Amino acid sequence: MKNHGYSENAVKEMLKWYESEDEVKSLRKNVVKVMRNYIKERRKEKRSLNTQIERLDAQLQEKAIDQNTYERLRAILEINFLQKQDDAFEEAFPE
Repeated sequence: MKNHGYSENAVKEMLKWYESEDEVKSLRKNVVKVMRNYIKERRKEKRSLNTQIERLDAQLQEKAIDQNTYERLRAILEINFLQKQDDAFEEAFPE
């Protein structure tokens, strides 16, 4: 087992809190799984945001919307993305 810079006694102290090393491994696997799912969902949301911004860009180029409308809609999309990101983080990693 790697100590990651901790003394052997420190490692033993840390492991006291768990019944076995298998429990530690299980906890690590669960944390990794939650992190992977979180990252996967964030990537999906980012792709969606980029697609929506591309549509806005196209509408601006086609003069379907003016620059002011474009800027407001883009700001709304970005704020929504950040809010979803915060919500997802709180859901994935509750305090």
